[in-house]
Amino acid sequence: MKTNKPELYNSNIIDEMFDEISQEDFDKTTRKMKLAVKIADAIKSNGWKKSEFAKIAKQQPSVISKWLSGTHNFTTDTLIDLEHILNIKLLHVDQKSESVVYVRNIEVVQKVKNVMYLDFDVLETVPNSSERFMYSGNLLHQESSSYLPC
Repeated sequence: MKTNKPELYNSNIIDEMFDEISQEDFDKTTRKMKLAVKIADAIKSNGWKKSEFAKIAKQQPSVISKWLSGTHNFTTDTLIDLEHILNIKLLHVDQKSESVVYVRNIEVVQKVKNVMYLDFDVLETVPNSSERFMYSGNLLHQESSSYLPC
């Protein structure tokens, strides 16, 4: 009895071909294939056949096959059109960056006690403190460093 189980296959030729592909090209191909799968899944979830989707997208069926091959290099306009037609997100340009860039740091010259930040540009201490500290300015703006009495 024959089963439809895939067999493990090793080939030196295939290994050599993979060795010649740069990591960048491999990543591009992987992302293109994932994009094609996402589009194919959206077509299927809408209950459309490829020919029906071709009519809705105003494209030839051969173009749809090319899109779903995983090798097509989409234009931004095409991806935006597909997002609208399929009601899915393919581009993630609206995501906010979570990185923070610090231009300056506050440098402590002496141990400071009871420091309060009243706003980003002014530092004050609780009365009766004779400590001094160095203030380098707002962390997001470049300002010259200066000593402020407390």
